[in-house]
Amino acid sequence: MTRKKKDPNVYPPGFDAAKVKRIIDYYERVADKPLRELKHEEEKRLAGPTVWVEIPKKLLPRLRKLIAQHGRTT
Repeated sequence: MTRKKKDPNVYPPGFDAAKVKRIIDYYERVADKPLRELKHEEEKRLAGPTVWVEIPKKLLPRLRKLIAQHGRTT
């Protein structure tokens, strides 16, 4: 039986070795693409159903509650 080595890295909250690898792979992939193509991909991604909004941090718990309620009612 072979033992798996413990990962010596310490990751920020929400990150693990797999997520870091995906990020590295993404940037290695886009490093070879022309900026025009990257811009087009980003525009397509932003045209999706996600919306980015800046709100004060103190409102974040209330907003999360509203989003959770919306998910239950639809």
